[in-house]
Parts: sequence; structure tokens; C-alpha cells
Amino acid sequence: MIVSFPFDLVAYISEVKRQNKERKQRELELLQREAEEEELNSQAIEPKKPRKRKTFQIPEKAAGDDVEDENSGEQRTTSSAPQQNFVSGGLWTDDDIAMLIKLCTKYPGGFPDRWNHISNLMERPVNEVTHMAKRVQRLRMFTVLYISLHMCNNFYR
Repeated sequence: MIVSFPFDLVAYISEVKRQNKERKQRELELLQREAEEEELNSQAIEPKKPRKRKTFQIPEKAAGDDVEDENSGEQRTTSSAPQQNFVSGGLWTDDDIAMLIKLCTKYPGGFPDRWNHISNLMERPVNEVTHMAKRVQRLRMFTVLYISLHMCNNFYR
């Protein structure tokens, strides 16, 4: 039969209760702070809108415009080929880049009107096609250089 608890046991139990109470209080304060911060962040920061890409404007002359020949002073019309209106400034997808690479290998450097032909097949303006071809060529060159340097570094380790 137990007549009384030892004093140390009673002190230990009260200390554990106090620590649990403090821990619960800290957790409650932390949750309140997080809720306040989340509420402030949701009010202060508006969701980002997708950036609008500037479209490239090509000054075009309508078919049949009169152009004055500089040498003879005669006027001639520029209706030799029908002009196609391509959507310019669009994003280049992986499929577009793969198609560009295939067309550049199919129509090599000496092909007459190479870029006009490729741009017609891709339905993009000539200046965008040539610009992206240069970027792809540079990227391929740097990739080959990086791989060769990486292989050399691994060889000497």
C-alpha cells in the first residue's frame, strides 16, 4: 500500500506537464504566425501573369505597289511572287527545332534560295528561321565542345 508519492516524482510530473504546456503554446503561436504570413503573402503578391512576347513586325509592301527603278527611272510592279503572311514571333517548340535541323541537313549550304524554301516549309519568316538556325548551330558547337572537354577531364582523373 502506497501512503504518499515521493516529492521528486511529483516535481517530475509537474515539470513534464509544464513542458508539454509550453510546447503546445509555441506550436500554437507558430501556426498563428504562419497563417498570418500566408494571408499577407496572398494579399500582397498577385499571381504572375504570363509575359507577353513582342511580335516582330516586318514592313511589307503590298503586291502591285509601284517601285521606281533607280537606274532607268522606270516604274515596275513588285507582283513577281505572291507574298505569304506568316505568324511571326511565335515560340519555338522542340518539334520546330527538330524540323529546322532536318530541313537544314536536307537543303545544304549551296542550295538556291535555301532559307526561303525552309521558311516556306516551316511557315515562318526568313529572318526568324536564319536567326534560330544560327542559335542552334552555336548551341550544337558548344555542346560538342563541352562533351569533349568533359571526356578529357575524366580521362586524366
